[in-house]
Amino acid sequence: MAEKKSAAKAKSSGAPKKVAPVEAELQIEKSVLFVTSEANPFAGTGGLADVAASLPKAIAENGRTDMRVAMPLYSDIDSAYRANFRFEGNFNVPLGWRNQYCGLFSLKFECVTFYFLDNDYYFKRKGL
Repeated sequence: MAEKKSAAKAKSSGAPKKVAPVEAELQIEKSVLFVTSEANPFAGTGGLADVAASLPKAIAENGRTDMRVAMPLYSDIDSAYRANFRFEGNFNVPLGWRNQYCGLFSLKFECVTFYFLDNDYYFKRKGL
């Protein structure tokens, strides 16, 4: 009971409240996963690929947001990029009566981590 009274006295006293500095708010980290079917320079046919590349990059450049992009691992993706891919692992995706393999690769490119989902049945083809 005495603790409640002392807490009430502290609240009613004229002591200034502690306010967090603005810099502390700027250090808050957020993580965003942007999922797309295409993103330049890896694979693209038009405006979506441009936006899927430039928007995550612009958001990541503020230094407060961890931007990641997930997209299919198309067979047309340049081997120069593929040589730098990092294998993250694989898992099975249950689809009806069967399981489909899904490999996961990553690449850090222009402040953004790109994830590439590998499945030959769906993505091993020419073009998008």
